[in-house]
Amino acid sequence: YVFRSEDVNEFGRMLQGFETGGDLEISGLCARRGDGYVETPLAPFDMDTLPIPDRSYFYANKSKFRYIDLTEVATIKTSLSCPYDCRFCFCTLLNGGRFSQRSLDLVFEELCGLDCENVLIADDTFLYDAARAREFIKRAKELGVRKKYLCYARADFIAKNPDIVKELADIGFTYFFVGLEAATDKELLDYNKRVTAEVNERCIEVINESGARLFALLIAPLDANKEYFEKLYEWIVSRGLKFVTVSIFTPFPGTPIYDEYKDRVFSKNIAEWDFLHLVAEPSKLSRKEFYAAYLKLTYKIFKLTRETGVLDFINFEYCKKIFLDYFREKFRELR
Repeated sequence: YVFRSEDVNEFGRMLQGFETGGDLEISGLCARRGDGYVETPLAPFDMDTLPIPDRSYFYANKSKFRYIDLTEVATIKTSLSCPYDCRFCFCTLLNGGRFSQRSLDLVFEELCGLDCENVLIADDTFLYDAARAREFIKRAKELGVRKKYLCYARADFIAKNPDIVKELADIGFTYFFVGLEAATDKELLDYNKRVTAEVNERCIEVINESGARLFALLIAPLDANKEYFEKLYEWIVSRGLKFVTVSIFTPFPGTPIYDEYKDRVFSKNIAEWDFLHLVAEPSKLSRKEFYAAYLKLTYKIFKLTRETGVLDFINFEYCKKIFLDYFREKFRELR
């Protein structure tokens, strides 16, 4: 079986069905039948029906939950799916394709009972509704909830709402993870990001002015050549970006962009579908050349981030060895 729903109530029904041998008409359940699978529709559900998580394991192992330079990081979820339709992203397909936000009453009930200073808000996009963001700020102040937050946000929301971003930074929002994706209007249009390069640049300015940190998320397209990687690094440096992740473009089945790349997909190894491996053929470089250019870019970005001093707790030489060993192994596979 493969259970695809975020609804833990359905998960409980599934387990009960296993015990009783009853009907397993569970939302989003894939069940093996013969040589294939049958699948039930993935139905959206009310996020407010989810219970407050049992964090007993987290509290017993806090030191193992780290994120960037923050230690003891808890996670919460305040929404499901995504209201946008970027062509490469599968997040909008979650929860049966319906964006759903949890009531702020429940969000703050959980936050007030959370014995942890650092919180990753694990929504696909936390900042969507300006009124809701302002209400979040208001309640945090009234209830005296003071945390260090990390969250995902869109560049257009950031660019349009500098006042909200500054207020969020003032109540503890430390990192904003933003899918800038690309530096050119053409690429952004191809991805259906609904933003321009100018909006991305305004986003960078707003977060820098707020006192928070921008963690920029970018994509290395399969049609990149060596010059593309070099120009992307130049763009990163020229915009003053210090925290950057570049993912290898991955055409996930079910996304609008998949059909354009499905004939180039060569990997069925699920472990490689992690945004750090090629799973489809690049067009202008060999696989080895692509990995070499990607390695060079990523290594330079890591050195750039290290210059901030934020990652001083990391053994740089050890990380460099692990990093290089990974790519040496990858090159050996490609011989």
